[in-house]
Amino acid sequence: MMLSCMISSPLQTVFRSVRRSVYACLRGVDVFFLRRASKVVIFSYHSIARDEWRFSIDPDVFRKHMELLLAQYRPITLSDVEEFVRGARTIDHPSFVMTFDDGYRDVLAMKDFLLEKGIRPALFVLSDTNRADGGELGTSREFLSTSEIQALHESGWEIGCHSATHGDFWAMSPSQIRQETVDAKVLLEKRLGFPVRYFAYPRGRYTPTARRLIREAGYELALSMDDGFLSVKTDPFIVPRVGVDRTHSPGEFRAIHTDAAILFRKVAKQFIGRFL
Repeated sequence: MMLSCMISSPLQTVFRSVRRSVYACLRGVDVFFLRRASKVVIFSYHSIARDEWRFSIDPDVFRKHMELLLAQYRPITLSDVEEFVRGARTIDHPSFVMTFDDGYRDVLAMKDFLLEKGIRPALFVLSDTNRADGGELGTSREFLSTSEIQALHESGWEIGCHSATHGDFWAMSPSQIRQETVDAKVLLEKRLGFPVRYFAYPRGRYTPTARRLIREAGYELALSMDDGFLSVKTDPFIVPRVGVDRTHSPGEFRAIHTDAAILFRKVAKQFIGRFL
């Protein structure tokens, strides 16, 4: 989780105020200096709901986010990203990919809207929701059923694995990580009836062992929560994403995916951790 999840409410207020000011400045820098035609941004969302969980986004706010993105980018898929990273295709216009982590049932509320807008998200689900780590997830909301996931796949959504239980890879042994990556892929493919080619690290946390096992298991991409720029030099098993949560103001959302903000977070995290 990010730092603002772990500090007191008064400090959170100060932190978010400072963060908004920083992003406002960075957005201005980006407008004048750092725009790139080949820019590709992958966004990470979790839940679409009107509640107080940090990773829930109000449906109306989510729609506004998509409208803002469509005004600046073209929607592409993870399959497009895979080809781009491997040098099999070029992207000559700003583009974005929408992803949802965890596999919550409330994302169904946006199915028709996303289809109408030509957005085909990638959905990362757990292979064993019965053993899901509620402490790591931070919520007990309902997961999508197998038939609902299959229906989303048939409608054009790409389905990936988000581990077996959403455990913390940083605290696991190699054998446990194998269960969460290699074994999870086998179980999920058997459950869903189609190949699962993409992986998203729970909480964005990975280790050299996790990266190696994911590659050996036959996944084509693995998505992190690292900041960085997507290019042909990107490690396909540590693909960067931009996380979005309910603490981001409208102004911050306009800024968090700019090149200036991504570069700032990438540099800052080398010194102060995952604070922003």
